[in-house]
Amino acid sequence: VAHINHMIRPEAEEETQYVEDYCRKLTIQCFAKRINIIEKSNIEKIGTEEAGRKARYEFFEEVLQKVGANKIATAHNANDNAETVLMNIFRGTGTSGLKGIEPIRDEKFIRPLIECERYEIEKYCEDNNLQPKIDKSNFENIYTRNKVRNLVIPMLEKINPEIISGFYKFSRIIKDDEEFINEYIDKIYSEITVNENDEFYIYKDKFLELLNKN
Repeated sequence: VAHINHMIRPEAEEETQYVEDYCRKLTIQCFAKRINIIEKSNIEKIGTEEAGRKARYEFFEEVLQKVGANKIATAHNANDNAETVLMNIFRGTGTSGLKGIEPIRDEKFIRPLIECERYEIEKYCEDNNLQPKIDKSNFENIYTRNKVRNLVIPMLEKINPEIISGFYKFSRIIKDDEEFINEYIDKIYSEITVNENDEFYIYKDKFLELLNKN
């Protein structure tokens, strides 16, 4: 287990202790790190969300190397994916942003809960008498993601109650389409180009033939 304390909320220290105690109880190896995200964001001149994300993934890589692992599992779920797709749309993304959060990225990061909706995870905790800690800042509409989560998605759910699963299916379709397009481009690229002695050539006739086909 890898847990990072952003040192932003007063209750964060209690949550870190909770994770460490829980892991100790179940004899699970636990790595916890405390980092002042506000200070990091000021030094690097980036937003706190971005600073937090960078710190988390740097820490994950650190733990991965320390234990000799080859996979990092994060708890992203279908709601997170829907939020990401919407945020990317608002920013004017291309097809890559429409893929949302991929189940597997770089053959290293895996998201085993990405098809589960948040309510399913909460119900599992309730059914099994688990006592998860809730980050209260998730309910504050300060950050863009929180506004999408707490304001935009509930409005969309009034139009389509299955909007979360709909976004997941949409993002997977986009991923399949992009993979097909990239494979086709790679095939064409290899047919009309050649690299020799550090020099790059395009076969003029084949290139013009492609243009004429279109």
